[in-house]
Amino acid sequence: MGDTPWYYLGNANQHTGPVEETDLPALFGSGAISAQTLFWAEGRSEWQPLEGIPELQSIAASTSSAEVVAEVDELEKFRAEMENAGAYEDTEETEEKRGTKRSAGGAQDDEPELERPSTPEEKTFVDDDGTMYVWDSKQRKFATQATEMPTYDESDMVFQEEEEIMPFMSKKGNIIDPNKPKSRKQQPDQEKLEAAVALEKEKQAKAKEEKVKKKETWFELKHNTSVYITGLPSDVTEEEIREAFGRCGIIKDDANGKPRVKIYTDRATGLAKGDGLVTYLRTPSVDLAVNLLDDAPFRPEMTQRMTVKVAEFEMKGDKFVSKKENGRMKKQKVMKQEKDLGWGGFDDSVKKEKCTVVLKHMFSVQDVLNAGGLGFVSELEADIAEECCKIGPIVKLKMYSMHPEGVVTVQFKTPEHTDKCVEMMHARWFGGNQVIASIWDGRTNFHLQQVAESEEEQAARLERYAAELEQ
Repeated sequence: MGDTPWYYLGNANQHTGPVEETDLPALFGSGAISAQTLFWAEGRSEWQPLEGIPELQSIAASTSSAEVVAEVDELEKFRAEMENAGAYEDTEETEEKRGTKRSAGGAQDDEPELERPSTPEEKTFVDDDGTMYVWDSKQRKFATQATEMPTYDESDMVFQEEEEIMPFMSKKGNIIDPNKPKSRKQQPDQEKLEAAVALEKEKQAKAKEEKVKKKETWFELKHNTSVYITGLPSDVTEEEIREAFGRCGIIKDDANGKPRVKIYTDRATGLAKGDGLVTYLRTPSVDLAVNLLDDAPFRPEMTQRMTVKVAEFEMKGDKFVSKKENGRMKKQKVMKQEKDLGWGGFDDSVKKEKCTVVLKHMFSVQDVLNAGGLGFVSELEADIAEECCKIGPIVKLKMYSMHPEGVVTVQFKTPEHTDKCVEMMHARWFGGNQVIASIWDGRTNFHLQQVAESEEEQAARLERYAAELEQ
């Protein structure tokens, strides 16, 4: 072997070295390197496996021979142990094999011959799993004993009712056979269990009967949005209550579209008894009303104070009967409630219809058609906006050019400006026509009331508009 230091690729292709050539057999024996491990040394152009390098082939060959010898020795020791146990008989062939030289890589076996019994003393034995083995002298080994298959007749194929009863597991994990007679210790326990079950059933039956007999008088709603009020004046009106309690939230509408405000009256005299009920649209309004209006006077000059609390309801009769409501009306009511709860860019306490003014007879449809359409509309909208801006800030101005009544709607930010606009514009003359000003009712759709143009009128209007563009 030379003194050239070697480098090899270990685990994960990690460079290892330098390693002396004298240390390679030990590395090979420990498994750190193998015949396929790549090696490299100075003066070599590339990495090569150990078995492909002539200088290192002897290392792999010598180590392999030693491994073969070790394996042969282990095999011989195993055969000797089996012979001592009686698994093999002495034969001429085995004696011959034991006397011959067994060599591997030039090694020679000089172990002394071992004496073996001819046959085992016990020719049968039972394995751990219950299988019985018998010594077979011909095959010279133990074989399983042949067992006869059980035979069945027709009576064995018939279903027996007593076979349907199956054992079951107790709570403690013990197997209980129903056919087995109960011991003296088990009988009292079983009797106690049956007595406990019967007592529990009796309790449940009594509780059910009491629940049926019990008559409910006061009950709580799942979502209670009503407040009960006392301390109201005798001359109070629903409008006053709606205005006072409407500050805490939106009051729910009934089936007729009116706010759910109720004043309790004396049946004999018909006068208000001083208490009432208000139903809100949302539950948080109830808490707000209780916190703000409880122990407060209904009117500033009154010394008597109100009591406001969450309403409690009493069921009339023995059975609750729900009110039937038309599906279409219910849908319309829900849409209105959602509209009332919507933001829409306005303050919660101010509705859009309260801030919109409707101006009629501001123009005629013929004036629009004669003037060419868009140009006339833009000029008129600018004139109206300039005039209305003197009253207050405008949110939106819309001119319905094909409406037969010449309608223009102006939306202000506050109801105060709306009232001023109605006062200033109503009965005023504009363009030879007397203007009618009013507050929008929130329902009228002026788009649907516009007059549809005929094909000739539309063609003439488009020609006039094209002429305006060319100028």
